[in-house]
Amino acid sequence: MPGAEMPCAAVSGCTLSGNNAAYGGGIFSGDTLMVSGCTLSGNTATNGGGIYSAGSAATVTGCTLSGNSATNGGGIYSDIGPLTVDSSTLTGNVASSKGGGIYGAGATTVKNHSSITENTAAVGFGADFYNQRVLYLDSTSIVGTLDGNPSRPI
Repeated sequence: MPGAEMPCAAVSGCTLSGNNAAYGGGIFSGDTLMVSGCTLSGNTATNGGGIYSAGSAATVTGCTLSGNSATNGGGIYSDIGPLTVDSSTLTGNVASSKGGGIYGAGATTVKNHSSITENTAAVGFGADFYNQRVLYLDSTSIVGTLDGNPSRPI
């Protein structure tokens, strides 16, 4: 019996701005998600102002997320599966509670000159990153204020 194909959402080369939703102001995905070369700005949601990923895995490559807002995960809210942030910048995102840049409930990898800085959240709840699981961080990338579990080198 052949294996089942997993659905996948792919978004590339786009600008998503000024959107509003309960989950994922810019992008909501319950499947595997690949976002590349996109700008997400000025989006608003309860969770995941820019992106809300509830799927098996999400990869954000060569993207800029700025000026997004949410209660949790101003830039990105990653719920279940692993999140990879590759060659991307998250700055100026706001969470009124946790994770101004990213709220990571699953494992997260940040690599290849990614920058997650100058975001805002409640004091002690990850202005730049609120980490519930494990954060793998390479030596070329930077995460400003990290709360929750500490990062591990790649």
